[in-house]
Amino acid sequence: MNPSQQSTISLRPAYCALRTEKAFSLAEIIITLSLFFLLAGTGIGVYFNYYKSSMVRGDVDNVMTLMKNYRFRALKNPTNSDYGVHIDQGLNAFVGFREAYVPNSIDNQVVKLNDLRIEDLNLSPDIGYTNQILFRNKTGKTDNTGSFVIGNDSYHYTFNINSQGVIN
Repeated sequence: MNPSQQSTISLRPAYCALRTEKAFSLAEIIITLSLFFLLAGTGIGVYFNYYKSSMVRGDVDNVMTLMKNYRFRALKNPTNSDYGVHIDQGLNAFVGFREAYVPNSIDNQVVKLNDLRIEDLNLSPDIGYTNQILFRNKTGKTDNTGSFVIGNDSYHYTFNINSQGVIN
């Protein structure tokens, strides 16, 4: 073997190795990035819809919990007191109270709506107030029956209160 053949043989494998290396084309990179951004955009949209609906559901759960809590207090209290819920459309809030509603009392429990508003309040005025539900001691019954709606442009939830004080 002469020296010229040796140099040709030693250069050939390096040259072949460079030619066989694979790389992504510009079209493949653009397609991959566009699919990634399409999926990311869809995921972000779904996440924000989920977040918004969970915030709304949180408001609904807070109102329902307050109403049921104050009915339970009326049923099981040792002080023989009536408990109730005042619906304040001006503050967009529900206020739990004992015996009689006193604004800004430290004993009141306030649930302020964040993403919803009180839209329609239809309570019978049997107790003289059309914005309060008073649960009677030991029975949990109420004289102020009816319904109210909380909602926004996308969601509406109707709460019904019967004479037994049951809320659904």
